[in-house]
Amino acid sequence: MMKKKIAHVVVTPVMAGAQKICFEILNSLSEEQYERYLICGLDNYVENSSFFNRFENIGITIIKVPTLKRDIGKHDLSCFFDLIKIFRQHRFDIVHTHSTKAGVVARIAAKISNTNRVIHTVHGIAFHRYETKIKRLFYYVVELFSSLFSNDIVTVNNYYKKYYRFLPFVNLETIYNGICFDNFEVSKVKDSRINILFLARLDLQKNPLFLINAIKKIKNESLGNLNINVKIVGDGPLKEELVTYVEKSGLNNFITFKGWTDDVSYEFSRADIFCVPSNYEAFGLVFLESAYFEIPTVTTCVEGIPEVVVHNKTGLLCQPNDIEGLSSALLCLIHDDHLRKNLGRKAKKHALNFSVSNMVGAYASLYNKNGRKG
Repeated sequence: MMKKKIAHVVVTPVMAGAQKICFEILNSLSEEQYERYLICGLDNYVENSSFFNRFENIGITIIKVPTLKRDIGKHDLSCFFDLIKIFRQHRFDIVHTHSTKAGVVARIAAKISNTNRVIHTVHGIAFHRYETKIKRLFYYVVELFSSLFSNDIVTVNNYYKKYYRFLPFVNLETIYNGICFDNFEVSKVKDSRINILFLARLDLQKNPLFLINAIKKIKNESLGNLNINVKIVGDGPLKEELVTYVEKSGLNNFITFKGWTDDVSYEFSRADIFCVPSNYEAFGLVFLESAYFEIPTVTTCVEGIPEVVVHNKTGLLCQPNDIEGLSSALLCLIHDDHLRKNLGRKAKKHALNFSVSNMVGAYASLYNKNGRKG
């Protein structure tokens, strides 16, 4: 039996959510049935050897495309023709794109190159409510146009399906992201304080300033009786601004910063409450990671989050930028040890439904279907 040639396409060589999912899918595919490729951009021409080594160590062939970048620019036209050349040279049976940029350029290039099956996973949308109306409309039209070059569109939540339901001749389905929980070392390290953990990129999407302002409100209303520690783990464009703001607000005794870490088990083992109050979020693998450590989550009820964090069962949800709602939810868990533990136990049970085996099984079934010919 001839092997199928499959290529996954991602933009940035960093192990973020989409790249983790890509890795798990490729790792699960039988070498006897598939020739496996990763096509990856070099964002800002940065070479991340540890990222590529991780894929090469499981037998994946890497194709690097320096012109494939996250930002929009004149390099996109060069990228388009670079991808056409790659697709025509390798004649893949399946091209599977991830996230917005790859989903636009690579889908069109793959179908023009007569790739039999083009699959796109929607890990997030560019036309979210924090963009201007003109940009939202533009991004949505571009997304719909690109989708016409797909055989299959996979959303990681049911919420996104509404944007694609009316597309003709495109198979649409939801496959939830999954996690290999065996990678975590679970232990609980307890001290006298209530430890609140933020672990994410420091940017507008993850909205760390919202958490900081909620802590500021709690501190101002606590009459000095506040025994908490907030640890903000991650890097990003807002870090310098956030550090300065915490210092000026007199919150240094309550909030500490730590750069990005690969040892997330260490951070989760020391946390009592997990809080990443995103402005928009397709799924949020990190919510499942924290849940596996029996940590209740406080976050926002936006996009796909309510499908991952269940309000009053595995965590507490509030509206985005509702400072009263976020501070009240945090206080509720800070002062109620029984509720924290109860939500944490239920969170772990819920998280186990999102296993890697369930996810890769669903993708394997999709790969084996007969897709429409584009």
